[in-house]
Amino acid sequence: MSNDILELLRPELLKLRNEIAQVLAGEIGTYTFHDNSTAPAIALLGLGTEANREYPPPGTTVANGLEVVIATGNQINIQPSLDGFTQNIVSGILLKQYNTSKDTVKPMLKLLGILDISGNPIRTMPDPYLGNIETMQLNFIHSFYSTNEEYEV
Repeated sequence: MSNDILELLRPELLKLRNEIAQVLAGEIGTYTFHDNSTAPAIALLGLGTEANREYPPPGTTVANGLEVVIATGNQINIQPSLDGFTQNIVSGILLKQYNTSKDTVKPMLKLLGILDISGNPIRTMPDPYLGNIETMQLNFIHSFYSTNEEYEV
């Protein structure tokens, strides 16, 4: 194992992004960028590069359904053992439902089949007085085992 946790996490999250796109096919909305190009509305944030911190770029619009925002490394839990330790990287997924005739419950239930959920999802209902949309926050875990020798100087 490498001691650079982002190097270990990056391929896992890219794979997860593709799995989410498949599992939620037909429900994911569309990003429209300044140049009128489009992409599925799935953001992947926090992998340690400037490009990933601002995706989608400011001013991007979302249409036709669900936006999925994956925010990585919100919390790191360390569990020591005799010859090493396990790093449990807790990341979050925020589901934003822009289609007012749908909700976030059905997409969340579909994600349960591909995620190791940590804690209880938090759902915020839309409120016409506040002008907000329905959202749901899920946390999930990626675990990596490292030996003490990998971190010796």
